[in-house]
Amino acid sequence: MSDEFEQRWLSDLPATWTEKRADFLCSRYRVTVNPDKFGDDLVAHYSIPQVEETGGPLIEPASDIDSSKLLIDAQTLLVSKLNPRKKTICIAEPHSEYPTLASGEFVAICSEEMDRHYAYYLWCSEKVTERLSAIVQSVTRSHQRVNPSDILKLPWKWPPLDTQRRIARFLDDKTARIDELIEKKRALMDRLAEKRQALITRAVTRGIKADTAKLEGRNSEAAEGVGGVSYFACSDELPEWAAQAPEGWDRNWLKWSVDLSTKRPTAEEQEVLPYISNEDIASWTGELLIENPKPAEADSRTFQENDVLFNKLRPYLAKVYHATFDGVSSGELLCLRPSHDVEPRFLFYLLASKVFIDAINAETFGTKMPRADWEIVGHQPLPLPPLDTQRRIARFLDDKTARLDEQRALIAQSVDRLLEYRSALITAAVTGQLPELR
Repeated sequence: MSDEFEQRWLSDLPATWTEKRADFLCSRYRVTVNPDKFGDDLVAHYSIPQVEETGGPLIEPASDIDSSKLLIDAQTLLVSKLNPRKKTICIAEPHSEYPTLASGEFVAICSEEMDRHYAYYLWCSEKVTERLSAIVQSVTRSHQRVNPSDILKLPWKWPPLDTQRRIARFLDDKTARIDELIEKKRALMDRLAEKRQALITRAVTRGIKADTAKLEGRNSEAAEGVGGVSYFACSDELPEWAAQAPEGWDRNWLKWSVDLSTKRPTAEEQEVLPYISNEDIASWTGELLIENPKPAEADSRTFQENDVLFNKLRPYLAKVYHATFDGVSSGELLCLRPSHDVEPRFLFYLLASKVFIDAINAETFGTKMPRADWEIVGHQPLPLPPLDTQRRIARFLDDKTARLDEQRALIAQSVDRLLEYRSALITAAVTGQLPELR
């Protein structure tokens, strides 16, 4: 980048701060070790996915780690080279009991001339994130990579060390409070998700009371349809959740009432029909996440309106979609076509229920990339009430889950606003926009 651009980029930083490239204050740490050295012993491993999820390491056997890793023997700032928008950054601490390793996809930064916590917030700031995102070396969103030298040679105006520490203490306190509030809101979202799953599972395996009181959402035991229901005894073949279906329900295998569609699209269909993949389906809710369909892939199948698509790769993610249009789907999705005696919306809820997903997960094959196939899915139980009851259950669940999803969406919006405020606060503090911290 030109000197003129760099001057413009630094122009909003305090004039009294010292302008230096980061690599004049820090160095890249590159001591590596082969995990084979530790055999089956436990190690603390800072991997990209683990830091994204928890901000810290995973304690795991060294034998589960494939390639050479960075050896962390002192506090070290780790900045991911991958997908800078995700801000996968942490301060790695040597574990008190286990050897500590980190992925080579991190740039490990050591320095005694900058405050490590200020540096952490600096590389987390939106200003730096936008810069790194603009110079990634890959054009695909999922595999963006930053050159390590672009991370290390960051031009900056550095405040004095005591000011860096004051900014870091301020942000430690403020972000901890924000993070605590975010955690409470996310816990509430998790409880709503659990309530949603329990509601679906109970309705598709035990039914609801078929009266107006229930459909209007009254909250009595009789209205819930739980009391006074006669159940069959458990079958030796069927799992308990399916064998205890209410009296009058059929208890079949799914493959008896649902067909697997295997039709490949024609060249014309590939061009004109919308295409969806497993990545386009939200977990558990079945919401379609895309607005503009992508081109169809070679390994694809056609589906019709009212087919139900089930993700066979990592089925624990519970990606199930009730099609509302004709289209083309990825080969990673099973295209299930219900027979005339199966309400598609009821089938969708059954396949998205926790008991069904758990049953599939128990039979998947493959360790790193667990998957199911039609043999596994088709041989799952299908507790099937009369068609009018299926439709009533589906309408009931549409209403109840919509209310829960609305509550969850409002909380998610609140979390997003807190995250935006957190990001703006970090950027303002590290760039000297808060006068009390200069």
